[in-house]
Amino acid sequence: MSKKTESKPHLLKILKKIGENLKSVLDENKEDEYFENIILNYSLIENLLKYSIYLKMTWNLTEIQSGQSVSREELLKKFKSARDFCKNLSFYQAGELALGINLIEYPLYQKVSQIRKSRNNLIHQYWLFEYQKNPKKLKVILEGDIEASKEIVRILLTLQKEIGSEGVFDISIFFK
Repeated sequence: MSKKTESKPHLLKILKKIGENLKSVLDENKEDEYFENIILNYSLIENLLKYSIYLKMTWNLTEIQSGQSVSREELLKKFKSARDFCKNLSFYQAGELALGINLIEYPLYQKVSQIRKSRNNLIHQYWLFEYQKNPKKLKVILEGDIEASKEIVRILLTLQKEIGSEGVFDISIFFK
């Protein structure tokens, strides 16, 4: 394996590390880390949604373009446009679009929507946040929201199987 390949951020390694950290925080009752990990999980859910939308869009572009005479440069421009579009989606827009393109089903959409609202309340009203000093409440929030991130990871793994390439886990192309 070349150094260049080894240095690329591999999504599965990152997800495994985050998952181990979240499990450790919950299993070991690291109360002082609950809040930080809630925020981390919110970020994870939002960015996995955006990345999954990007993969679905580029895969669809590839399927649409197959059999047509489209230059590699033209296809790469479309991929870049899709990447830029997805990176600029808000959390709200990502949830709506993921549902609209059948990436997620309605029950997960509802959960993601609730998580987004909770995230907004937490971030924008932190100074009022009633659970700041209540680790039991924070742990319940963290445990509940982790299930949504696990479900989005399963969707990403399904996309990888559909696309048939380990390259989907090289996230450097998306997070440039």
